[in-house]
Amino acid sequence: MAFHKILCLSSISPGIEDQMIEQVMRSLNELGAPDTVTQHRVELAKWLSDWHLIAFLGTCGLLSEDDTKVLVRIATAQNLDDPAILDPLLTTDSWQTVATCARESDHVVFLYRQTR
Repeated sequence: MAFHKILCLSSISPGIEDQMIEQVMRSLNELGAPDTVTQHRVELAKWLSDWHLIAFLGTCGLLSEDDTKVLVRIATAQNLDDPAILDPLLTTDSWQTVATCARESDHVVFLYRQTR
């Protein structure tokens, strides 16, 4: 299996020990992940194909074992430039949970900024 290099939105490419769920949710929002019709599907597929991220998501309990296998199949695909590559993942219950968490975390951060 060959994982693709992460498209990191921050200045560093974190390993599994450096991951924080808040950063993951922020990056997912920046990539438009909560919207299944995101215009950034290729970037999202490449970002999700990072082994450290997949392992971290596995420790968070956000993805079921079966849905993690779907993500691994996508991450090891030969062509991540096909926007349809994400279709099997976007229809899973786990992805819906991740998207909801990302959307809600963005909303909480927005409200927090408004009150400061």
